[in-house]
Amino acid sequence: MKKLIITLSIILPLGLNAQTKVNCDKIQNENQVLKSKVAALQQDTIFLRNKLAYYDKLNSNVDYSISSFSSQFDIKVLSCSGDRGAQTVKLEFVIHHRKVNQKMAFGDYSSISSAYDEIGNKFNIKTINVGTADGSIIVYTVIPTDIDVRGSIVFKGILGGTDKFKLVQLAVSSEDADGGQNKVEGKVDIRNIKIAW
Repeated sequence: MKKLIITLSIILPLGLNAQTKVNCDKIQNENQVLKSKVAALQQDTIFLRNKLAYYDKLNSNVDYSISSFSSQFDIKVLSCSGDRGAQTVKLEFVIHHRKVNQKMAFGDYSSISSAYDEIGNKFNIKTINVGTADGSIIVYTVIPTDIDVRGSIVFKGILGGTDKFKLVQLAVSSEDADGGQNKVEGKVDIRNIKIAW
């Protein structure tokens, strides 16, 4: 009887110890899976916050009006901000279209592209950026179908007391990127856009 009790007292803790080790390994594996899921959710949260900030920016300056050069192109203003030190104003926008890939030109050599304040002062363009293309007078770029592409125009010689642009005009032309068919030319008019200094 003593042998049985001694044997059981040795075997039972070993069995419990083995079971405990299996449970610990299982819990550690589950913990790793949960940690990876938390990391993925954190990345998703960052992505969604950035998207929300982007759409808030699109809707934040809604007192302006835009006339597009074509009904198949949508343009939305993201911001219009001034730099007192540089005496410039940067107008950021998004352009989108529902046509085949388009080769586009923004700006012109005839100075149609410019801005006017409330008392009739005219301001010329310093730089234009659309997608990855940069220039000072005119910019050429290809815009894919159904994709939002960001752009900006910087106007020069603007004093800090200018509250808004009564009119911003930008000459634009567009044609099919794969052969130059379906050419459209015109201008975008943006009216009554407030400048954030």
